[in-house]
Amino acid sequence: MKLSSVRVVSTLVLVTFWLLFALSMGDKPVKAEVVESASVTLTVYDANNLPANNVKVVLSSVNLQVPVTIRANYSGVAKIEGLLPGSYQMVISANNKEPIVLSDVQVSGNYAQTVNMIIPNTAFIQNLTYADNSYWTPTEFNGFVTFYVGNPSAGTKANVAFYNDQDAMIGSPFMSNLTVNYNLYNSITIPATPIPPGATRIGIELVNNNNFVENQTKKLWKQPFFEPVAAQFIDNNPYGDAIDGLLKWSGASDETGIAGYTVFYVIKNDDYSEDEHYLGSFAKREDKSYQIAISTLPEDAAILVIKAVVNPSGEEVGFPKQVIVFDNRLSDSVTSVTYSSSLPTPSFFNSYFNYTHPTTIRGSLGWNVGTSPETIKGHTIYFADAAGNKIQPIRSIRLPKRWNINFTDFLEDIVVPTGAKMVAVYAVSSQGVESLPVYYTLPVKYPTVKAANSNFIDWDASDELRHGYLTWSNPPNSSTVFGYAVYANGGSAGKHLIGKVPKAAAMAIAISQEAVSDGSTELLIYAYQTNSGEDYEAVEYVSVPLTNNSTTAQVESQLKSAYFQGVSSINISHVVSVITSSLKPIRQEDVKQLLKLISPIQAP
Repeated sequence: MKLSSVRVVSTLVLVTFWLLFALSMGDKPVKAEVVESASVTLTVYDANNLPANNVKVVLSSVNLQVPVTIRANYSGVAKIEGLLPGSYQMVISANNKEPIVLSDVQVSGNYAQTVNMIIPNTAFIQNLTYADNSYWTPTEFNGFVTFYVGNPSAGTKANVAFYNDQDAMIGSPFMSNLTVNYNLYNSITIPATPIPPGATRIGIELVNNNNFVENQTKKLWKQPFFEPVAAQFIDNNPYGDAIDGLLKWSGASDETGIAGYTVFYVIKNDDYSEDEHYLGSFAKREDKSYQIAISTLPEDAAILVIKAVVNPSGEEVGFPKQVIVFDNRLSDSVTSVTYSSSLPTPSFFNSYFNYTHPTTIRGSLGWNVGTSPETIKGHTIYFADAAGNKIQPIRSIRLPKRWNINFTDFLEDIVVPTGAKMVAVYAVSSQGVESLPVYYTLPVKYPTVKAANSNFIDWDASDELRHGYLTWSNPPNSSTVFGYAVYANGGSAGKHLIGKVPKAAAMAIAISQEAVSDGSTELLIYAYQTNSGEDYEAVEYVSVPLTNNSTTAQVESQLKSAYFQGVSSINISHVVSVITSSLKPIRQEDVKQLLKLISPIQAP
């Protein structure tokens, strides 16, 4: 995935054209106003002129749809690019330091400023965090809270309580008068506790002789409910070494307390640190549908993250949703490469594929990287034949540094080339050398058989009404068939489903005027198989003409030919056999129709 590192798509360049056309003198020159994007770089030091620890900067502006949080690296440098020029507020916080607020900062070009955080944070409670073991239960908290306590007056105790969004306590503390350690971190275990209505935060309150000292709260979130869902990256450029990307996601299942989302790409460093690079901010939408175009990324950008944000503080809730970047290579050809057995060979886990059509698949691949992941830059995936020979590249995926696993989802249909029986994954070094492959065998394709002995008879003699039964049987080699889907085709409604019939010794389905549209001319029978709860129909089908009888003689002749062939004298046992073996279920009126075919008893 060799990509340009000039700028990400979020490095906005806004170009407004005023096109002035001459009325009679010909074209005049086009005027254009170009507004370059801006960046902010803050270098934050403590009182000893050393990089401040755990620096966080929250930027707010009318140019941002939601506040954006950035973090400084080990050198105390916090940087964000891709901003529109304008006025920004910046709230800078760090461990044990009083926050600094920079208001109405006019940002243009490459804005840079050094900040010295020299005033100690006088709050007694600092760095409140929590862990909730019952995050699948939206009405319960079960876990612990951790916080630092400075040096308040002797005898100061801690209460634990729930709060609303205005930091007003809901009811009374559910844990009271807890002893705390001064100038140390404290951890309080909280048993399963119901979350009262209206509570959106959990907090610690310090009291001394039952008098309020101070409190600190933190947004409650439940990972499955606040996390963005259905996130996927799509590369619409099918050739390697170029990306025409789109990141799409749906809003969290519970967006009540969410203002919107921020998007970053992440670069993991050799020292285990991470650099987040801003791509965009998005206010909450009613339809919960979000997307951002990504046309270029630096080579070491392997992960995109989506964060849910609470307004106006910019507080981020939940874990970031991570999406792995890939380079689509479906239009590339297989090229000659060098192989090395010394590179780590991957091994699969949690992998699956299903056919969504006789020639397309969807699924997911996950694999262990193996030993020495630092020796490779990523992996390339190919379609392969039954012997393991490469047929077609699928995609290349970068490996985030220090990751021991890698994965990719195939959420869109991928066309399976002729002869492909497996998917092969190779580790790839920075020099393009590939490892020994690991193979994943594709599932069995759709059934290729077609229904046998199909027949439709219209049991009604009226031109205005069509009613009858479509019957068929299993063909040879139908072991992969789970059932059959029957469609009507033709007319204004086109092809539409009538129903599905599980595989049995003989199959039948009732066809009524209500089930077919005006103008329908044929019935189509498709065999299908079921994988992971999904039905996959064969591409081949049987077409049966949708006939319409107009006389009683036509109806009786067709019934005798279909169900009583070779029977010279129809009796009650013949009729019972047809009802129980060939036509189930059957209407009462149709039973009467069959009984009329019984031959009269001759007098001796």
